[in-house]
Formats: sequence, C-alpha cells, structure tokens
Amino acid sequence: MNCTICKDEMVAEHLVVTKDVKEGHIHVHGPMDDKPLIKEMLDAVHTEAGMMAVESARWEPAGIVPPYVSLSSTSQRLGDTLTATCAVRDFKAAYPHCRIHLSTNFPEVWYHNPYIEEQPLESSDTVEFGTGYLTNKSNLWDLHLANAFRVSLEKHLGIIIPQGPIKPDIWMTKEEIEAPPRIEGPYWIITTGGEPQWTAKMYPDAGWQEVVDLLPEIKFVQLMTINDPRPILNNVINMKGKTNNVRELFKMFYHAQGTLGLVSMHMHLSASFDNPCVVVAGAREPEWFTHYYGHQYLCTNGCLPCASVHACWKCEIFSCKETRKKLGLESFEGATPPCVAMIKPQQIADAVRNYYVGGMLSLEEKRKPTFSNIVEEEKVIAPYREKRKPRLVVESKVAAEINVLASLSSKGGGEQSACKLVETLRGVGWKVNFHPWDKVHANYKDAGVSEVSFKSGRMATEMKRDVPLLFYANDQIFDFCENAKLEVENSSLVGIAINYVNGPLPKCEWLLNGKLRAVFFQNEEKLGEFRSDAGKVFDRVKLVIQPGAIDLERFMHIQVQKRDKNEPLVVLKHCVADYRKYVTKQSVASGNRIHVWQKKIVKEEDAVFYRRFLKKFSNMRFEFMEAHRELREAFPNEPRMVFHEWDAMPVETFLARGHVYLYRTSNLWRDQYPRVVGEALAAGLPVLTEPRDGTKDRVQHGDTGFYCVDYDGFEYALRLLDRKEEYRQDMGSAAREWARYHLDPRLWVKVLEDVFYGNE
Repeated sequence: MNCTICKDEMVAEHLVVTKDVKEGHIHVHGPMDDKPLIKEMLDAVHTEAGMMAVESARWEPAGIVPPYVSLSSTSQRLGDTLTATCAVRDFKAAYPHCRIHLSTNFPEVWYHNPYIEEQPLESSDTVEFGTGYLTNKSNLWDLHLANAFRVSLEKHLGIIIPQGPIKPDIWMTKEEIEAPPRIEGPYWIITTGGEPQWTAKMYPDAGWQEVVDLLPEIKFVQLMTINDPRPILNNVINMKGKTNNVRELFKMFYHAQGTLGLVSMHMHLSASFDNPCVVVAGAREPEWFTHYYGHQYLCTNGCLPCASVHACWKCEIFSCKETRKKLGLESFEGATPPCVAMIKPQQIADAVRNYYVGGMLSLEEKRKPTFSNIVEEEKVIAPYREKRKPRLVVESKVAAEINVLASLSSKGGGEQSACKLVETLRGVGWKVNFHPWDKVHANYKDAGVSEVSFKSGRMATEMKRDVPLLFYANDQIFDFCENAKLEVENSSLVGIAINYVNGPLPKCEWLLNGKLRAVFFQNEEKLGEFRSDAGKVFDRVKLVIQPGAIDLERFMHIQVQKRDKNEPLVVLKHCVADYRKYVTKQSVASGNRIHVWQKKIVKEEDAVFYRRFLKKFSNMRFEFMEAHRELREAFPNEPRMVFHEWDAMPVETFLARGHVYLYRTSNLWRDQYPRVVGEALAAGLPVLTEPRDGTKDRVQHGDTGFYCVDYDGFEYALRLLDRKEEYRQDMGSAAREWARYHLDPRLWVKVLEDVFYGNE
C-alpha cells in the first residue's frame, strides 16, 4: 500500500497525522510504537507553529551527578568550542565534586583550565554534548548560544545547571599576557570572512573596504586563515596565515582595542576579553542567540518578509528566498543576501566610532585589559584532541632524519601530497632533506626544497648518507628502477611510495639488496597487482597500504547541509575535465576491464547517463567544476546541469553547495587515492562511486556512501538519499568521521617510524 501523502513510500516509513477540516476527523498512520519519533515530531510541530513546545524550557531534574564525567565535542568550530567553556565552568560550579575529562578538536582552548582533568577517567561514560538542541530552539527560546552546551549537558545528565556569565571562560598564563604584542597598538582586528560554505551570511568585500576607508584614524589588523579566498584589504596590516595556533590568537585579541566582523569566532573571543566588538549580523539568526552584551550588533531581524516571524538559519546563498526572488537561479556567485546588504558601511563605521563617542575607547591610549583568568605558573592541561584515534601521532618517538625524493615539476596531486608529507614530518620534529626529481614548480618555492635534484646527477654524491630514503614515485618509477642504484646504495634503508603505476618495480631484483624496506600503496587493488607480478621475490619487503598525505582540515568544518522541504538534491563532481575522468566518446569503449561487472556491463557516455537522471528526477540538480566539453555541449540550457569553470571558487566552497558526491570515470582512468573523493568525504558528503581502485578503499558501502556498478545502481542510491534525508545527513557525518580517522596525513609518521625504526 502506498502512502497517501507522498504516493511513493510505504505507510510504515512515514508518521502521518491528517485532519479533515470539514468533518473534524483525525487519522494517524505510521509507527505509533516509536515514542521518541512521535515526541520529536510533536516538538517540531509546536516549534514551527510558534507555540510552547511539548516539553517546557526547563525540566525537572531526574539524574544523579556521577563522580566522573567524560565529555566529548570533537566536531565543533573554534567559536562553538569557546562557548563550550561556559558549560564546563557552570557545571563545575554547581557540582564541584564531579571530575571532568574532555575530548575536543581544539585542545589549545582548554589549556590551563582548572575544571578539567588531563588524563582519561576510569568508569565514566562519554557524554557527547553540543549546540544542536538549543540552536534548533533558538527561534522560540530567548537563550544565548553561550547556554547551548550547558543545556545539552542538562538534558544528557538529567540535572539542572545554573547559568553563569554569558562569556567564554578561557585561561591564560602571566607569561602569555606579559609577552610583547606582535602588533604595536592601539589596533582593531577585522575578520571579513567566516565558514566558506556559509555564503548566506557574507558581507561584500567592497563593503569591508569602504568601512576601513571611512575610519582612517584606526589601525586595522586583518586576520584570516592561509586558505581563505577573500582578498586582503587596502590600508590594513596583513596577518593572513600568520597566527599559527589558538594561543597566538588569544594574545592578539588580548591586546586589541576591539574587533569587527560577521557572526563568527571573533565575537566569542572578544566577549572572553570584554573587548568592544561590532558584529555585522543580518537576519540569519535570532539576535538574542548571538548578541553579547557590550557588542554593537547590527541586525535586520523583522525587516524582510522572510525574517518577519523568525530567523531563517540558511547557510548557502542559493537557499535564501529573498535572493532567489531578486537574482533568479543562475546569478548567485558573489551575491550578498539582502538582509546583510541592507547594512551600509557607514552604519558599521558609526558603530565602531560609538565606542569613542561614548568614552569606552580613546584614539590616543590603549584599552586597559580587564581579563582576570590569569594563572601564575604554566600548567598545560591538554584534553584529548579527538577520541578513538589511537594511531594518530602528533609527536614523533624518534629524532629522525630522512631524505625524500619526489617530482615537483607540476602542481598536480602527487606533488602536493609529497609536499604535505614533508611538512607533516617536519612538523613532528623530523629533519627532512627534500630533493626534487628535476625542476621545481613555482608553487613549491617555499617548501624547503633542496637545490640538488636527482636529474642533475649530483644527488648521489651530495645527499645525506646513511639515512633512510623515501621515494614518492609518480611517472618516474621507470627511471628510478634503472638509474637510482647509487642513491639507494648511499641510503641506510629505502621506502618507495607508489602514486601512479607499479611499472618495472615488481621485477626490479637489484633492489633486493637488503636496503628496500617497504613499498607503500594507496589502495588494495594496486598492492594486489604488485604481489601478483612480483611473486615471492619481494616476500621480505613490507607491502603497506597508506593513502597519500592530503590536507583535509579545511574541509572538516563544512557544515553537513540540511535540505528544506522541496529543496532540490544537489549532486556534485569536481575534477579536471580530462576525457578519461569522464565517460566520453573517446573513452567509453577503452580501458582495463578487470572486475566481472566491468566485463559484463557496458558503460554509457556521460551525456546519456545524466540525461536519464534528469528524466527520472525533477527535483535534483547536478553541478560540476569542471565538466568535459561533451557534457557541457549536451546540456547548453538545462538549469539542472550547472557547469562551473575550473577553480571558479575554492573547493571547499564548491563542496559546501551540495548534498551528495557522485564520482564515475571511464575505465581508462585508475585512481590511486583519489584526492577529490577524500575531500568530499571530509566535507561530509556521501560518495557514490564504482567499487574499484582507490575509490573502493575510500567508501564504506552503506555507511559513508554506496558502490554502484551501473546506472541502475546510481539511480537507486540517489533515490534513497533523496527520500531519506536523515539517513543522508547521518551518512555525511559518518563520511567525515571516517576521513578524520583514516585519511589524516599524520598517520604517515607512525607508518614511517615502524618501517625505518621499528623491529625487523
């Protein structure tokens, strides 16, 4: 029997309550025995209707506080983590006998915190606490975000925790606050960006520049991460990528007169130090949820039809209803949401000047700090960075030196991975002598590369002798097997990382001189081919699967996108428009057919493949960065096929636009990793792909994505994720967590320690 509402699903898969308005009859269909589901549904109905929820804003305490509590919050952004300190402070004030251990992805925030234990606590259950519950209530309850983690703890433990001050609770040493400031004050900090995927809250770059121009009497210091795509403003001190850790950031804010930016990290940190702060907010969030007392909070709640009753909480500009009305479907790049655009640069400049007009600040004198959480002696209480990550090495156990040889002649993925690997090893204290194969691309001029290349003929005589050599092999595996005997002879041990093909390596018996300790592969299929070709010749050589070193951190903070009702499912793919990476007329009948499904199933060209989707799904959009020419020409005027040019936007911005990642290539292309799939997983996107080569090792079928061998398989997976929104979101979260624990480049440290310095 089909559901009478959606005409497609079984009744048992929907909880449906209908009322005949004329007759007054009420009918209920669905899993009535699922009480938590019913409670969640009723709560959502009350919230959407603006009525008091089924459960009140407070609840009767029912729990007993245990002697030990392990708290975990390992997927929050820096700003949210700052607000978590409020909950720990308030919890400890109410229950001082309870000992607290914490797992976090920002341990530096918690240094010197007197309320937490450094070591894990025995016999304590882990409580996952976060901001989600109160954020979902924010249009109904007038509680500040600084309460979110506290309310989460109350619900999990069944207790009441009295609210403390509405400001993050960070701690600094006397040495930190007395250290000379990096920038001579007085100065204001300006942060023009935020989470790259939250395009629905961004203020235009030209507007920020006008604000700076309107305030020539003020020295501005612009802070941003090294990967931030937004421009450096004129007439500011450029600190892009120069605050290397959270503690340095704390010191910058401690000495600042004030800060200026969006609803983002800066306002939380400003509240920690009682700094003046101007926040350009718009109407995306309720004012009471993110407005700290003492801040100039420029909002437009209630000024637009879409914000007349409650805040929209949209993340992506494409989802902004007012922008859609004004710009249409194709004009979103660089657009500013109307609720933010209403705020003019002069208003922002006036808000800054009000602190001087009112007497809080002086142009001639530095602000006198009021921060009081100061410890006399350094006592770094460092909580676990993340849980369930026993293999992750952040400090090396050995004082190691190593020679690394890699091609650096192009800006390709293999070259980038080699540089990230070297950076990672150096970051844990290894001395790395980084030799290029031949010429060095301009992108790597700051990568600490030696002038002595392999092709110069000087490496064998000038390299550091009797230390391990790691060769990160791309196409050069052929040349290496023929001409690298002296370099191998001068090394204590050798490891070879395969990034392309095995080439002649499985038959290269001269390497069996006792020096070759390990061969590294990026996937099981490539290792199997090597073992098959080599036979038993390499039995004494370790064959290790270790994905390439890729920096995925900038993708980890992309919010898993939630779809509104009737919002299209957005399916993404980003890669070079190579005819092999798409199924084209040239590649459709070519390539290796190794698996049974490859031999028995004939692939259709991408133009046919996607046309079938468009016929099946009316509420689905496909976006590419960039697509092959054949695909673009096949859909010149189809609004559901969106084609971006290569590097039209940062990759993290592109991935934040979608809900699912579909990666299908011709049989000519055999991926080792591939990088794009790792990025999609880290961004929280379920990945649909073929079960072969590198993609087979990256996807956990049913948990982080789906294996699909033909069109029908891809259609089924898309239909399922289109219909099961909660499953899609959970799958995206699982994809990110899997990438976090299995694709971290620091895992290479452990692997190389075992290979070069472990037991025989």
